[in-house]
Amino acid sequence: MNTPLQLLKDKRSSAVIDVRSIEIQLACLNESAEPTRTKTDLRSVAGMFYEYIATLDESIHNIEDVMRVSKPMLLLSQPLAGLV
Repeated sequence: MNTPLQLLKDKRSSAVIDVRSIEIQLACLNESAEPTRTKTDLRSVAGMFYEYIATLDESIHNIEDVMRVSKPMLLLSQPLAGLV
């Protein structure tokens, strides 16, 4: 079963792969005499991917913080075996 945290991490990994692919395309274009418009578009798309990755990083961090804080609380709320 995929947890929300794992899904976010998977989305982040996919976005990193995609932005690396875009950067490779951009590097190839920089070596050629392609029109500037294409390079500008690719830089824009790469920038959007970096913003998306930053948003995913923040969400992952927030979920990990909640899990860190709530785990001790869950343990405290559980009755001890044999005492109930």
